[in-house]
Amino acid sequence: MLRGVGREGRQNRQALPVHQRRAEPVSVQRRSQRAYQNKELIKIDQEIRENDWEWLGIYHSHTHTEAYPSATDIRLAYWPDTLYFIISLKDPDRPVLRAFYIRDGRVEEVPVEIVPEQAPG
Repeated sequence: MLRGVGREGRQNRQALPVHQRRAEPVSVQRRSQRAYQNKELIKIDQEIRENDWEWLGIYHSHTHTEAYPSATDIRLAYWPDTLYFIISLKDPDRPVLRAFYIRDGRVEEVPVEIVPEQAPG
């Protein structure tokens, strides 16, 4: 999860990771993984609100498919005003980053531009 510029123009950028659980068999993991991640997202959402931060987006990777929301991604997109960033690692030598709004089951792509951070001065 990413948070970005605050309401008062503060440049507070931070990535807040949501950890994946790998201790369960794959069949159990698929069912419980999303519930576990959503519980973590809810905790992070509370932290963001308590600190008057703003969401920049939620990110995850697709290791074997394109950078496009899956049916599960769309079904579990609970934050309609937050960007969902997906990184495709289908070709590990050429990762692809795309961003989307997911609202009421509809997917809207948003252009992404990666800009190098400039040194202060």
